[in-house]
Amino acid sequence: MEKIGLQLYTLRNQLTTPAQTDACLRTVKAVGYDEVQVYGDLETMERLGKAALQAGLTVVGSTMMPFALMAQEPEKTMALHAQLGTRHIGIGFYRCETQADVAEFIRKVNELAEIFASNGFMLSYHNHS
Repeated sequence: MEKIGLQLYTLRNQLTTPAQTDACLRTVKAVGYDEVQVYGDLETMERLGKAALQAGLTVVGSTMMPFALMAQEPEKTMALHAQLGTRHIGIGFYRCETQADVAEFIRKVNELAEIFASNGFMLSYHNHS
């Protein structure tokens, strides 16, 4: 049987307090979802990921924001993802205003991708262009 997953950002308005989050994720599991993608900064992803695991859901990846945090804290980023049981790290969004911004972003992403890959993680970008 195939597993069904949900991007938790879809439910962001129902995940604002610990009680809401727990109730919502229990419902997500009860209606048949198996996997989730967490989102946000490290603190938000940890809160959502732990609640998802407690609800019996598997965390399959993330969309992490802001990108600068990921770039500054790659070790903490990998540690949290490992704690949540996922090897897939996603960039949630990054705004580039100029071609120079794009070039610098690409440079940073490639640098991070090498760091993550050498530690068994995969990096992706969730495009909003």
